[in-house]
Amino acid sequence: MTKFTFAQSPEGFDNHIENSVRGYTNLWHDILAMSKYFAEDDTYIVDLGCSSGKLLKNMIDYNKDHIPNAKYIGIEIEDDFAVGHGDDLMSGKWPNLYLLYNSCHLKIE
Repeated sequence: MTKFTFAQSPEGFDNHIENSVRGYTNLWHDILAMSKYFAEDDTYIVDLGCSSGKLLKNMIDYNKDHIPNAKYIGIEIEDDFAVGHGDDLMSGKWPNLYLLYNSCHLKIE
């Protein structure tokens, strides 16, 4: 049996979810707006089930002047979301973003 995952959706997960969930874009903008109120500098912002990490990347850009020293961690159980993110993350645009997928093992001290 072929494994199905939204990470392998032909149009890409981000486009798929945006077109499939009514009000998704509004919800997304609400989350970004609330992050400015709740997120604090020198803390960790964690997204469990981060899929492609798109929300965290936008949150970094949205809050770059407000909380420049915050660290963002995305955790996703589906390894297929990791495909194609290496070059994006290595670009240096998001030095305070860490995406961890199922095959990664994280030790928090």
